[in-house]
Amino acid sequence: MKELVRFELYKLFSQKGIYITAAILLFLIIFFHQVMPGPDASAYSQYKKWEGPVTEQKLQEAKQLAEQGSGRESEVYQDLDLVANFQLDKANILKEVTDKLSKLNDLDSDASRQLQLEKKVTQHDTFY
Repeated sequence: MKELVRFELYKLFSQKGIYITAAILLFLIIFFHQVMPGPDASAYSQYKKWEGPVTEQKLQEAKQLAEQGSGRESEVYQDLDLVANFQLDKANILKEVTDKLSKLNDLDSDASRQLQLEKKVTQHDTFY
């Protein structure tokens, strides 16, 4: 079995095409690593400027810069706008839920008052 594996590896590596293919792949990996910057290279510095809570002032500033800017800057400002819209939607949903819960609590307290009144009416202090 060892001889078979050794023979197959010898056949594989004795061909020139394998070395040429490996050299081309190595060249492409190095080339694309040098030429194409990673996502952290340029966008991270743009996001770093807008770090912190989203305020109305930041949102207005981002909208103005998004209209003027292009490329990466525009993407960052659009992301900031998406975050602000998400926060507003989340706040609206929470407000709706709290309103519904308060209505249910009011109904529940009214029902408990009604039950207490009925108990008082049906309780007898005298015996027949």
